[in-house]
Order: sequence, then C-alpha cells, then structure tokens
Amino acid sequence: MKPRDEFANVRRRRQRHARRCWALDASHESAPGVPDGIRVDKKGNLYGAGPGGVWIISPEGKHLGTIKVPETVSNVAWGDKDGKRLYITASTSVYRIKLRVPGVNP
Repeated sequence: MKPRDEFANVRRRRQRHARRCWALDASHESAPGVPDGIRVDKKGNLYGAGPGGVWIISPEGKHLGTIKVPETVSNVAWGDKDGKRLYITASTSVYRIKLRVPGVNP
C-alpha cells in the first residue's frame, strides 16, 4: 500500500512530526462489507469492518490479515477487563474473539 499523494503528509504547525494517511484499496475483494467501526490496539494496529470480516492494518498501512466472519460486519469494540476481547457486530449476530494484544479504550 502506498500513501495517497493528497493525504501523504498532513502537517500541522504545532506538531513535531508529519502524520500519514493511508488509502487501502479493497476493490479486488469480492466478499461483502465496507470499511466501518475502526478501533486500535496497544501496538497501533487498526481493526475495522471490511470485506469478508474484520481487517487488521499495521501502523505502516499494511493489511496484516482478516478475521473472517460469516456475516457482513458493521462495527467492532474492545471489551472484558483485560481489553483483549474484540466484540464484532454483524448483520444478525454479535461475535467475540480473544486476541493477544489489548485494545485501546477511549
């Protein structure tokens, strides 16, 4: 994945470093689903609804993998005391999966 030119280096005068905005092309995916419901874990990875389930994206913008879900995913949220459970809302069900890295709760 490459940063989109118009979003590559969004600089703000009060920040010491540039931030990057990545565009992930999922047009090659045939599974149903669209990006939505993004959450972050303590390593900076993004978890969000996407084609075929929950997409996991590294801080560098690389698609690390997809948590496959048998329905179209609409949202995700961290839960449980240790913050290592990812709750996934889908078309007609709620799923949960235990992960190794805890999520960041607002």
